[in-house]
Amino acid sequence: MKVFRKSPSSKNKVPKSSILMYIAGCLIFLIAAASLVMNVMLFNKTVAEYVDQGYPAAEVLKHFIPVQLLPGIFDVVGTYAGISFLLIAAGYINQKISTFLINDKNAASDNISADESLPQETGLPQSGQEQEEQEEQEEQE
Repeated sequence: MKVFRKSPSSKNKVPKSSILMYIAGCLIFLIAAASLVMNVMLFNKTVAEYVDQGYPAAEVLKHFIPVQLLPGIFDVVGTYAGISFLLIAAGYINQKISTFLINDKNAASDNISADESLPQETGLPQSGQEQEEQEEQEEQE
């Protein structure tokens, strides 16, 4: 029986596609944070301009919070943060599936190498071709 030794580094290796998804998710999350800051700064600038024109601050805030601030926040959180979360989750799922498939492939190759090393006189059922060859050998003797 062939024994395959796995190095510790190959056992926990993260697929490159998962790393790419993690990096893309983090970059999009940073874009979301920057966009959120930009929306808040734009809201503050707009409120300051209206207050400078003579409108009461409470009245400006009352009108602009539901019209400008909240949609800007929810848009960023819903779009960019959602895409970021989906990319990170897809990378995690990809990593788990890849690890499972690699382990399954290694287990199958271990089983194949173990089957090849079994002696023929074990009493185990043989395939049709092996059984015919054995019967031909017995007839010739």
